Amino acid sequence: MHNTRGCYSGLAVSFAFLGGAVAGALAGILLTTKSGQEVRWDLEDYAREKQQYLLSKAKEARAELGDAIQRGKTFISKQWPRAKDDATDEKPDVGTWRSA
Repeated sequence: MHNTRGCYSGLAVSFAFLGGAVAGALAGILLTTKSGQEVRWDLEDYAREKQQYLLSKAKEARAELGDAIQRGKTFISKQWPRAKDDATDEKPDVGTWRSA
């Protein structure tokens, strides 16, 4: 399992991970004090709580995004007349190369 460079091969790490997952699942099944139905109910309750949490966070994010968009529109509407004036001013073209 140990190669010559001093690190473990991908296959060894994979087997160790899978072995740990199987051992954890077996320990969880054998050492639980609840029935299967109780565990399912607990998981459903947990999933429902997390769903409500995520929905509330999504609503907050949507509201924040709406505020940011509105601030951006306000900024652009205030800057637009100045940008329009700057575009119509006669200014020398400093980006053009001219030969002498």
